Amino acid sequence: MQKVAELCEQHGPLLIVDEIQTGMGRTGKLFAYEHYGIEPDIFTLAKGLGSGIPIGAMLGKEKLREAFTAGDHGSTFGGNYLSTAAGLATLETILEEKLSERAAELGDYIVSELQKKLAGNPLVEEVRGLGLLIGIQLNQSAGALITTIQEQGVLVVGAGPNVIRLAPSLLISKADLDRGLDTVCRVLAQTSVAAV
Repeated sequence: MQKVAELCEQHGPLLIVDEIQTGMGRTGKLFAYEHYGIEPDIFTLAKGLGSGIPIGAMLGKEKLREAFTAGDHGSTFGGNYLSTAAGLATLETILEEKLSERAAELGDYIVSELQKKLAGNPLVEEVRGLGLLIGIQLNQSAGALITTIQEQGVLVVGAGPNVIRLAPSLLISKADLDRGLDTVCRVLAQTSVAAV
């Protein structure tokens, strides 16, 4: 990331960062780019900004202000009162309740627990994460396992063909988190035993 930022600085292209999934505290910082010591010229937000209310935002450095005049940039969900109020309330809650810091702590806990509980599981190649964005990389397709985990009441999704992605709420309780981790680990353990 730092090399890309340096190249943009040297050669003039704008550094644009997509924070639609990673912004708003998800990775343990308010914005994921903060982990890398860079400062984008533009970054985008959505999803986490509205806490379930559709909203999108594009933020840019002051030097770019003159590039836009009224009506140049439109957004389906930008600028309406409900979305804007939801975005402001979300930001205030994240900052006041220190949810970015909580996401960092819980993310470290999740990765540590999964690494311990899944150690030696022949299906698992790697457990990785940043805040509350966690991936369990498998040595096979994750599709059927994702379905089984969902059927057990835990919402996980894929991130490519062989990664189970966990992205729990920034407000998840420790009890719900532990229940979810137990379910994921149980399904992976049962599947690895059945495969032997």
